[in-house]
Amino acid sequence: MAKQTVSDVSRVDELARVTRELAHAQGELQQYHQRLTALHRLTDTLASASDEDGVIKVLLKGLQSMIDPALVGVARSQRNRAWIWSDPQNREREAQVRRYVLRRLSQSPSHDAESSAPPRGGRSRHLRLVPPSASQQVMQEQDATLGEEVPLALGSEETGLLLVQLKDPGRFTPREREALETVGASLSLALRHAQTQQQARAMALHDPLTDLLNPHAFERALMRELSVGLRYGVPACLLLLDLDFFRIVNDRLGHTAGDQVLKTAADLIRGTVRDSDIVGRYRGNTFAVVLPHTDRQRAHALAERLRERVERYPFTIEAGQVRTTASIGLAAVPDSTVPVEATNATPEMISAAVTKPTAELLARSGDSLIGSPVLPWIMKVDYLLEVILNSLAVIQPASVTMARPTDVNLSGGGVGFVSDHEFAEGDQLAMKLILPPFVLIQTVAKVIRSEPQASGQGFAIATEFVDLKADDQEHLIRHILHTQAKRLRARRKSVQ
Repeated sequence: MAKQTVSDVSRVDELARVTRELAHAQGELQQYHQRLTALHRLTDTLASASDEDGVIKVLLKGLQSMIDPALVGVARSQRNRAWIWSDPQNREREAQVRRYVLRRLSQSPSHDAESSAPPRGGRSRHLRLVPPSASQQVMQEQDATLGEEVPLALGSEETGLLLVQLKDPGRFTPREREALETVGASLSLALRHAQTQQQARAMALHDPLTDLLNPHAFERALMRELSVGLRYGVPACLLLLDLDFFRIVNDRLGHTAGDQVLKTAADLIRGTVRDSDIVGRYRGNTFAVVLPHTDRQRAHALAERLRERVERYPFTIEAGQVRTTASIGLAAVPDSTVPVEATNATPEMISAAVTKPTAELLARSGDSLIGSPVLPWIMKVDYLLEVILNSLAVIQPASVTMARPTDVNLSGGGVGFVSDHEFAEGDQLAMKLILPPFVLIQTVAKVIRSEPQASGQGFAIATEFVDLKADDQEHLIRHILHTQAKRLRARRKSVQ
């Protein structure tokens, strides 16, 4: 057996050393590859987040898979707010970091271009949205003991600060620091994208001139509040406010002056109603206000205050000052007489309503609604309901009763029942229409369907209202039938 020389031993040791170095390098390479994969996944996911809360949650999840942080802080210059997260939770440490990052940004220029209120802070484990400190203190130098800082910027614009502290007390490696800088760049873009998305959503819901809710957004809010009122018996009111003489201002002084009057009127309304009230610009010079948890008496008082403020206010425009008045309509729920009265609109009533004083309009809530932009819908309902009643040959309309027979199976919403003593039998009737006021502002067509039952059973009435429970739908049908039948009887009597 050959003797092992010193040279052979040296070669074996060298080979073992090289093998260890290669294994170590391979481990580092695998770790680098894993972090690079996590970094790519994080940047891709950040780019797809559409709101700030989503961005912050994605950031936390991604950082945990990359570097296992003990603390993460994100501060935004534009909002002067900070999100702080720690694991395990350490409120004292979070408070310290909060003060630190806000002080670091306190002298940064603000570029707040957002008109809407900031959204609620995201929540991921211990994530909390932290308001700015009450006192702004001078800028302090970086404190390396708190963690690694990465400035957030877009070009020359400072947008915030990212601070990350590792669980391992050691310093960040150059590769980790480089990865954090990449995360910071992606985070800056993601937050700006979220800001743009939020602004786009706000623009889609708000009127660009007055910054009030636009008709679509207002209708959704109206239906939500009135459905609650119908279902649970909670009072709610709707005000429709028209600026009188607005056309004269537009024609004589120009649209710029008219726009200024509209913006000022919007500010007056906003300043008069409560924070919980919902204000929208419905169309042209018509504004609408939903008053949740408000009965008719209180709504009437608010409407009178609005009318007085508009009447007394000097609207300032470039050419000087103009004055105008307002006509206000009021509807309340639960108050089934209002939608029924509103269906009684005639051209003569419409013509008279626009010249009536506001006090009379308020006193006659049914008439007051007919001067509103919903008038074409009301008239359409009025016509279609008359067609329905004519086709059913009303005999004793004043005694219409509603029930819920167990053998009736109609798709859609609530089911009502009309006895055979009141309506003669007829063919199946299906007609699309828009029902008035507490579903008055909803433009989606609904269906009333009447199906004849067996002899002596009359007609089953069904409506396709997914947002109203059955009792409310029956109540609605009953009052519509009562009112329209009375109108039909009166017309027939006058003809005779």
